[in-house]
Amino acid sequence: MNSSSPESKKRFFNVGLWVLLHIALMVAVVIAYPWKVDKNLYSIVPESEMTPEIHAAENELTARTSSRMMIFVGDSDFSVAKTAADRIGHTLLANKQIRSASWKVDASSMDEISKFFFDRRFSMQDPVILAMEDAEVADYFYNKALSRVFGAFPMTDLSRLEEDPYLLSQSAQDRMLSMTPMASSHLTLRDDMLTVQDSGRTYVFINAELSKDASAFASGDHILGILDDTIEELQEEFPNLRVEKSGVPFHSYSSSKQAQVEIGWISGISTAAVLLLLLLVFRSAVPIVTTLSSIAVAILAAMGATLATFHEIHVFTFIFGTSVIGVSIDYALHHFADKEAQVKSMLLGFMTTELSYIALMIVDFPILRQMAFFSMVGLASALLSVLLVFPFVSERLRNEQKFSLKVAQVILAGYSKLERIPKIARYIIFVMAAGALIPGIVQLNVQTDIRSMYTVAPELGASEMKVAKWMNSGIAPTYFIVSGNSVEEVLQKEETLTEKLREAERDSLLKSHLAFSEFSPSSAKRTALDSLLSRALPLRYKDLCKQLKIHPVKNPGKTLFAAVEMDENTAEFEDLPEQLSSVRDMLWIGEISGKYYSAVLPMHASEMFNPKDYADPSNGIYAVNKIQEVNAALTELSLTALSLVAFAYFAVCFILSFVFSWRNSLRIVRAPVLGCFFTLSMFGYLQIPVNFFAITGLILVLGIGIDYALFFKDAQNHADSTALAVMLSAATTLISFGTLSLSGFAPVSVLGLAVLLGISACFLLSPFTRD
Repeated sequence: MNSSSPESKKRFFNVGLWVLLHIALMVAVVIAYPWKVDKNLYSIVPESEMTPEIHAAENELTARTSSRMMIFVGDSDFSVAKTAADRIGHTLLANKQIRSASWKVDASSMDEISKFFFDRRFSMQDPVILAMEDAEVADYFYNKALSRVFGAFPMTDLSRLEEDPYLLSQSAQDRMLSMTPMASSHLTLRDDMLTVQDSGRTYVFINAELSKDASAFASGDHILGILDDTIEELQEEFPNLRVEKSGVPFHSYSSSKQAQVEIGWISGISTAAVLLLLLLVFRSAVPIVTTLSSIAVAILAAMGATLATFHEIHVFTFIFGTSVIGVSIDYALHHFADKEAQVKSMLLGFMTTELSYIALMIVDFPILRQMAFFSMVGLASALLSVLLVFPFVSERLRNEQKFSLKVAQVILAGYSKLERIPKIARYIIFVMAAGALIPGIVQLNVQTDIRSMYTVAPELGASEMKVAKWMNSGIAPTYFIVSGNSVEEVLQKEETLTEKLREAERDSLLKSHLAFSEFSPSSAKRTALDSLLSRALPLRYKDLCKQLKIHPVKNPGKTLFAAVEMDENTAEFEDLPEQLSSVRDMLWIGEISGKYYSAVLPMHASEMFNPKDYADPSNGIYAVNKIQEVNAALTELSLTALSLVAFAYFAVCFILSFVFSWRNSLRIVRAPVLGCFFTLSMFGYLQIPVNFFAITGLILVLGIGIDYALFFKDAQNHADSTALAVMLSAATTLISFGTLSLSGFAPVSVLGLAVLLGISACFLLSPFTRD
């Protein structure tokens, strides 16, 4: 064709228009800088009904706890365990991805703890004494001091006996340390290291925390990969060495590493299979390269538009964006394989698919909206490539490719024979097939359990069990978040809650609890304790001095028993010893948007303990069970998405009725609708819960499957080439998503299985749409 002909000029204009649109998109992306890729797995979790006020505090607490790691290095030879712990510890400390790492307890830190409790010996006493009379308090501490000094196994430091005759600092220290998680563990101090004995080995405990900038996903330079290499080297040097690991980072790293390996070989196999299939059919690399290029451009366009609009893109958006590949490859294959380009069917398919994504954007869930927007833009780019650029490529091919239509003709002949079956027989077959779906639909379970989405690696699961036994922390799955307008208000609310929890402990519903107000009481409680002790302790002071054989001081109420003055607004956050700062980081969330938050953790709760009985949301005390809330929110989201899928199907049928008759519209929608019911029925038969990712698959079934019906409806005199194009489209989709269903990562596997089942049904039913 002459380059100066009107047709050629039109095609050059189309290519130029396509280029300008994509350049404009690139400019928008640059203007929107800075942007980021969100790798936070928790951000895909929607908010529950009770968390809007506190979800930021909850997320902050989750981020902290999910960055902590525990490593135990053990050997039958303790010196080997120490050497290995030193090397692992220094490897961690030398890496910028590690915020902190510790494995030794030096003498100076113990002195620091002793000084801390001495300075706060009045305010950190057991608040139960506030219910006693002055004389009772004096007798209580008098007898306690004598038992400490003259007991059968005295373990008390008496170096400050004259300054602290009642040994209040030791009392406070014993009480506080007994409430820390380490108190319930089986750890013991040996050679300045915390150790545990198990199966003839002595394990050294290493406590570490990832920095906020460290990725949760596996990469070549990830510290956990470096750690694994270090452990492997140590085990080659010391064959008897064992290392046990516990913590969310290990699970995130392990699952992402496994997912990358799986996706690598799954993508490799599926891509090779698709390319081989297309090469056999087209016998030319040009259509294949053009198709793959349009898909790549579509994904880049979707990524750019998403970044320009949201300034960030979530990694799960890429998974959902597989619909762009599935639908856009259909458009490309129909352009090259169908001898008459069905622009009308492409446009109708595009409109109906976009409608399903618009329905998803109605949901009040930012990540889902981002996923839908990504797919809408990518699909629009793919369609523009087929309509504006592909004709230019086809012109260069000169239509020399001759495709074999024999298989398609044989299949269509079989469908023609089925269509000649008498109507009554067809109705009976349809009723029987529909009846077979009913038991599966009845057994359907629309529910999301986030725990089922991750399979623990056997070795890591065994480590977790061992560490859980050694640490024996027993933190209950439901905890409390306390909010207030000031530090003092939060601490006072905590103290109200802990009073109730002590009652639960007395009733054997709990063994203990963790609250920051126990380590840093409110100003009101400190004042009350100071006042009580300054009145009560002088009552037995002379008697105590006589028993301890120390010289009494004059005016003890103004010297020995006058509390150290402290700023009531600081509440000892910054000057905690290193050994207690981890408790502060675990419990005190801090200021967020002008309000203050903390966490209170029940320990070793019985089945009879109901946290909601102790919560008071109207007063800023919330009972939070992250797993339950996530499951409930995702289940509700799944039900909402499922209803939107139904709405999308009705809307598509309604729109098609303006182009076709109502009867023909129903015939077109019939294939994806029945494909959807078939998928749901099979999930019921297989006892697989229908979760958010399965419903995402149903949306893809609508977007991809309805195109098959539209193309057959518009086939007219070229049904054989249309059948070939649909066969190729279905084959590539089934290969891609069929291999995804083999993944060990549950969300990807469920998505792949849903599309595999639904598209299979759509492919088998779509030829019946022909006139």
